Amino acid sequence: MFALPFTRSPMRFRVLSSTSMLAIGLALTGCASVGSPPQSSLGSAEQLTAQPDGTRAWRAAEVRVSAFHLPADALEIGASIKLDDQQRVALRRAFTRALVKELQDAGLRQADMPGSGVVQVRGTVTAVELARPGLNAVTTLLLLAPLSRGGVSLDVEALYGASRVAALSFKGQAGVNNVGSAFSGIGHAELQTEVAARKFADLLLQRVPKSAS
Repeated sequence: MFALPFTRSPMRFRVLSSTSMLAIGLALTGCASVGSPPQSSLGSAEQLTAQPDGTRAWRAAEVRVSAFHLPADALEIGASIKLDDQQRVALRRAFTRALVKELQDAGLRQADMPGSGVVQVRGTVTAVELARPGLNAVTTLLLLAPLSRGGVSLDVEALYGASRVAALSFKGQAGVNNVGSAFSGIGHAELQTEVAARKFADLLLQRVPKSAS
């Protein structure tokens, strides 16, 4: 039987080292994570308290909500955040679509404008981490999983007139289990924006939050 001799060639060493580093990275990447950003855009963030899922939130327990309004600029994205127009549209669409679905499915009415009994919901994206689709394509072929993560930090609040009804400070980052969103630079951030919208809906509806996925 013919056997290849074992050699410690520089090329072989580099391949093994690269594979080891990728494996370590895969282990460190882990699952999707949810928490709270170190800073908030909310004017009175001291109201917010740490939640079991890692976010920070506050809800006026005595206020019942039956209708909501989303203005055209419901999700603000700072000019300093480096996104192109298409990526900005993707985040706004993800936020609006997820929030409206959750609230309407729970029986809340979407109003065309603020008014009596209607809370206005607004959000601000404070940070975005883009994934690297090219790297994820390579690592998925080699290790069956994407390694380049991405995510978003954002603050959301509901106002009734000048009074705050609910507020959430959220930071979400995708993990290796989020393969479906790994091949678009904005994909992971878009996915986590939807997670934030669902968590805020849970808060506004005063129900137990769903999982992060």
